[in-house]
Amino acid sequence: MYHKPVMIKEVLELLDPQPDENFIDCTLGDGGHAIEILKKTAPRGKILTFELDKEAGRKAQARLKEEGLLSRVEIINDNFRFLKKYANRLPKIDGILADLGLRSGQLEEGGGGFSFQYDEPLDMRFGNWGKSVSDIVREYSIEELSRIFREYGEEKNHRHIAKAIVEARRKKEIKTTGELAEIILEFYRQKLHSKKDIPWVGGIHPATRVFQALRIEANDELGTLRQLLEDGVEVLSSGGRMGIISYHSLEDRIVKRFYRTSPRLVILTKKPIMAGEEEARSNRRSRSAKLRAALKK
Repeated sequence: MYHKPVMIKEVLELLDPQPDENFIDCTLGDGGHAIEILKKTAPRGKILTFELDKEAGRKAQARLKEEGLLSRVEIINDNFRFLKKYANRLPKIDGILADLGLRSGQLEEGGGGFSFQYDEPLDMRFGNWGKSVSDIVREYSIEELSRIFREYGEEKNHRHIAKAIVEARRKKEIKTTGELAEIILEFYRQKLHSKKDIPWVGGIHPATRVFQALRIEANDELGTLRQLLEDGVEVLSSGGRMGIISYHSLEDRIVKRFYRTSPRLVILTKKPIMAGEEEARSNRRSRSAKLRAALKK
């Protein structure tokens, strides 16, 4: 089952792919965006794509083959922060797209340590790049953990949770998502004087913000996004377009600021584009998505 590409109609309108143009898709995933762009850039337009998950890359490759589009695609098994290293594989780059959301399968299928819905080894890395979350919760001080929970997760109880993790690891190494989630749940049970297994906080699981923060830290997601923006503008051809789909305020803020301060860009979206009501109802992933696009002068 393939997930629906987020805001595909809006992506195609803003990036405006034309016959024989070349694109970079920084986040191949299930291939949904790439397929629709390739249809617009026929007959000779090519796409250079990045996908760190080898199994996801194989599935996307099979899907592209079924669609008869594989001959116009190159899949790079590397982090898109190294976009500049591979950009010369295309003679001209007319557009760059990055959908920064987690691929649905990463949460639904388990195995990567991204979700507290499964009790599995703490990892959360995209591919084998970066530092695993198990390393982070074992090595970071209370101050370091507190900082990332505050900055990357916007967690109000950042220091208390950091302290609870450090105290727990003194007794036993924290190796799984279930063990980490339980430390956070126990903190909230005590704080809220609750006997519930999951004391929901504002409608979300208490571990949500902490898990987000740890994933961002493990993969240096914000640093990677900044690198993408800087290198993307450099390799993009004059008149080329860049579209970034972000899913939380930290990412959106970086994109917004970069577009506004870059002398080489013309902003195409004064405000971020959001998914329409119908898409938001049918595709949960799209509800928090924000699309910003710009054109290189």
